[in-house]
Amino acid sequence: MYKNITYNFSEKIRLYCIFVNDKSYDQLTVADFLSAFSLNEKYLIDDETLSYFFEHEHLIVKTDCFWWVSSFVWVMHGSWYDKWQTTFLRYDRLDTSFSKRLRWCNPTPIDSHLVGQVATFPTTDDRDTFSDYFAEKPNDEPFRVYRGFRVRHGEVVRTNVKKLDNPEAHIQVEGKGPSHTLNPVFAVGHLNTTQNPYFLKKHANIDGSKQTKQFLAKKYFGMLPTWQGDTMLTYAYSCIGTYEVSKKDIIFVKTGIYEEVIFDSNSMKLVRYDFISWVQSYAALLCRQFLYEIQDRHSVYLRHIVLDMWSLIDIYKKWASLASQNPTILTSQYGKSKTNITDDLRLEDRKLTDTIYSNLQENSKKFSDDGYDWDKCESVFADALLGKPKTKPNKVVPDTGGTSEPPRKKTIFDM
Repeated sequence: MYKNITYNFSEKIRLYCIFVNDKSYDQLTVADFLSAFSLNEKYLIDDETLSYFFEHEHLIVKTDCFWWVSSFVWVMHGSWYDKWQTTFLRYDRLDTSFSKRLRWCNPTPIDSHLVGQVATFPTTDDRDTFSDYFAEKPNDEPFRVYRGFRVRHGEVVRTNVKKLDNPEAHIQVEGKGPSHTLNPVFAVGHLNTTQNPYFLKKHANIDGSKQTKQFLAKKYFGMLPTWQGDTMLTYAYSCIGTYEVSKKDIIFVKTGIYEEVIFDSNSMKLVRYDFISWVQSYAALLCRQFLYEIQDRHSVYLRHIVLDMWSLIDIYKKWASLASQNPTILTSQYGKSKTNITDDLRLEDRKLTDTIYSNLQENSKKFSDDGYDWDKCESVFADALLGKPKTKPNKVVPDTGGTSEPPRKKTIFDM
């Protein structure tokens, strides 16, 4: 659309907002979107680009096209601004049925060569799973969602602090926002909780906003993610909030592995919040890698709306508890030391992954570690802690027509 034509950023987005009105929903492409928003290989929309979208979004008068475009803008920027509320309320955008918005905000792959580079596309089956899940829920019936957030030192989470004898205890102050998830794995692991300022100081002696920003900028390829916010740079603790909400208050849903649900934060009821330990945050990281791996290796989409993810977190908390006893593993998370991971430990990691998946094939209703030898795992962790010599990996011989040992499959540690 914009090939060989030079516009300033604002003008390109303005023209794009006009352009989509001449297209049907099925004619919208990711390639045109990326070109209009001048996105590079990082596929992150910065605050300036977002401001241009807010300036011109009123030009998108077709409701289905608006939700297609805004869902991509949301995913690639990831932070809430009050202007989003004005944007969503414009015209009849929220008057359309929930089922239509769910479909419009979750297009199935259009530009297949870009699917792996942009935000995750849902499959048609995956999108239908969410449609069926919400179709069974009455508009006013409350259900639970989760949110990971940070609490700055000295700040209060609930209005008037206390939960008991407090009629406003359900109103959140610190850490509230519109983005929530149906999946507790991504709530606990949101914002990379192993890297919050409290853990950075405790395990890596990284203290102060300047050091924290340098560490994160290096980790995120020189660009601090917009969704990190100021709490990433100040002393803060990580929490997971549990909320009750109703379907009628949903703005839109992003299906897929994150199971993200966007609400007006004023419609939320805070049920409880819990501070997240390093063991919990590391367990959530391992759970995420497990879910990614099963999806990539087996094309199996595991969702909390179908399976209880708390049981998966409990399994990996056992592994994370053993890891927490090894100072080298702790500090290696922050680039302060080399990871003391033996090949035996990598093998145990693979065994655990395969055990959980094998049990899931036998009983698709739950996660289980039945049959896994935790005593053996504990002894392998103990060997790593004592610094015993690493076992030599199998040598991979170049393929010259003969036979050779196949290369080791990647494990969670390699990811």
